[in-house]
Amino acid sequence: MKKKLLPLLILAASLLPGCYDHPGDFAKAGASGPEPARVETTAPVRHTTAVREFSGSVASLRQLPIASRLPAYIRSVRKNEGDIVRKGEVLVTLDDADVRSAAEQAGADVRAAEIRLRDAQTDVEKFEGLYREEAASEIELRKVRLVRDQTAESLRASRARLRQARERLGDAVIRAPEDARVMTVLMQPGTLAVPGLPIIRLESLGEQVFEVHVPAEFLGSVRPGTAATVRLDGRDSPIEGRVLRSVQSADPVTRTGLVKISLPQNERLLSGTFGRAQVEGGASEEGLYVPKDALAERGGLSGAFVVNGGKAEFHWLRLGKTLPDGSREVLAGLSGGETLVKAPPATLFDGNPVKAPEAAPAAAPEEKKP
Repeated sequence: MKKKLLPLLILAASLLPGCYDHPGDFAKAGASGPEPARVETTAPVRHTTAVREFSGSVASLRQLPIASRLPAYIRSVRKNEGDIVRKGEVLVTLDDADVRSAAEQAGADVRAAEIRLRDAQTDVEKFEGLYREEAASEIELRKVRLVRDQTAESLRASRARLRQARERLGDAVIRAPEDARVMTVLMQPGTLAVPGLPIIRLESLGEQVFEVHVPAEFLGSVRPGTAATVRLDGRDSPIEGRVLRSVQSADPVTRTGLVKISLPQNERLLSGTFGRAQVEGGASEEGLYVPKDALAERGGLSGAFVVNGGKAEFHWLRLGKTLPDGSREVLAGLSGGETLVKAPPATLFDGNPVKAPEAAPAAAPEEKKP
């Protein structure tokens, strides 16, 4: 086998120089490389005003927590979650035994005070006649008048207690303040209702909004009137709206503020539906961001090609959050002053020569004709 290969190798070596007209052509051919790939360039940015996206849900503009005004046990809850109620409909009835007893006692006090007042007035009239006949002294007349006035005050106080007892008796029946839908029943019959503690939570059938909790650093740029696009789960078409209300103070725990975006009123959306809102204009932040079209993947690693000395250098990047326009935050791999290859082709690899188009010179200002 070795004897057969040796003549072939000698023949190949003798033919190689003949492929070139001059002895230096071989060296020149080896030194020349592929033509530089023509590419477009872009650059990372330090400050972006890209549209920001926040998650949230549909809610009624007005939510109505219904609570009792008096401490009493719940006798019955007339409505369930999801029920539509009209203004004045009974929602909850409370045990009114104690309040009814107080009302009856106040009524008895009023009747007794009325009787005493009539007697006191009769005594005053009697002593006024005796005083005119000089059969009674002025002191005696003043005493009966004082008793009459005190009895009249006692009657007024008893009537006030009666009115209060009747009002409290009316509070034992809790009615819907307006047309609404029952969101949550928080207490069941037999539970002690405490003033101020909601029994039922309603949502108004009026205007609906999309609520999002915006990080504190963006609250200053999200103001009423700002355009917003809402995309709801299960709905293909987006909803165009505007910021209706923006709370310009952050919660100390979550570091977020509530923003309400108006929704169309020609259709009733399901409260609690999850979605995302893209808020336009001004929702900006500092950082280092790479455009989406400058990102590439080589060998399973995400990165970008940096133009350096006429060559493309692949920089592996540690990426952070993604903005709605596809831009990615760069946590490591770039310093911020690089020139990046825009839309790098799949055939571009680390070390390949590239040629970026030169920037067109600025046009000279036209001379004004005299």
